[in-house]
Amino acid sequence: MWCEVARWLCANDMLKVQDLRDAEHVAMINSVLDMEHKRQSHPGLAEQILAAIS
Repeated sequence: MWCEVARWLCANDMLKVQDLRDAEHVAMINSVLDMEHKRQSHPGLAEQILAAIS
């Protein structure tokens, strides 16, 4: 969610582009960590979903 806010702020000249990039990097890291948590919690379901979108 912060990433979308950062994108809007940057588009409206209220945030530097580098700060937007930082927010995007943090969002990506959080997504990877969340996926790894889900893979450990529900390995079969996670693999099934990953196979379906690959």
